[in-house]
Amino acid sequence: MSNFIITISRGYGSGGKTIGKQLAAQLGIPFYENQIPEVASALRSGEPAAFRGKKLTRALNRIPARETACDSFVSDDSLFQAQTSIIQELAKKDSCVIVGMCANYLLRTRSNVLSVYVGAPESACVETVQKQFGLSQEEANQVVGKVDRYRSDYYTYYTGGERWNDPMLYDLTLNTANMDYDDATRTILNAAKVKFGDNLRA
Repeated sequence: MSNFIITISRGYGSGGKTIGKQLAAQLGIPFYENQIPEVASALRSGEPAAFRGKKLTRALNRIPARETACDSFVSDDSLFQAQTSIIQELAKKDSCVIVGMCANYLLRTRSNVLSVYVGAPESACVETVQKQFGLSQEEANQVVGKVDRYRSDYYTYYTGGERWNDPMLYDLTLNTANMDYDDATRTILNAAKVKFGDNLRA
């Protein structure tokens, strides 16, 4: 297989982003999260040069991955279409890990994609967010609820009604309340080897 994509959808506080970064680092391939919306925004606004091939990869890699704030979901169809074009372009030629943005759904017909959902019970996610950001339990509970509602609404809108955490939409689902992040990373890596073969380097 010339290239492969691992998509990760995740509940907030489940560690999906951290696991995705670990996985990408172990495989020696790029990790993409908020970089795609930023490049899509530039593409939509008519900034110079169409992003294709190596130019697209360079543009994405110039933007660091970081946590993004989530307000109430408001649709932006033109931005989503630009993101979709970027994700589909990546899937044709680059190996990478993509977190969020309905990537599993957008690439669902491709054989070179492993789709993963990372979740945990709400109580475990709240505890993780409390520790990570120094919040009270009430504050953390509000944050987890707000972010997960945003992600759910986003996914349902852009997939035409699918449920973001439906296990039938994924090749693999993991509960990080039952394993640490290193074990979760190894589990995904093993699943990728089963699907794509042992030679997984970019």
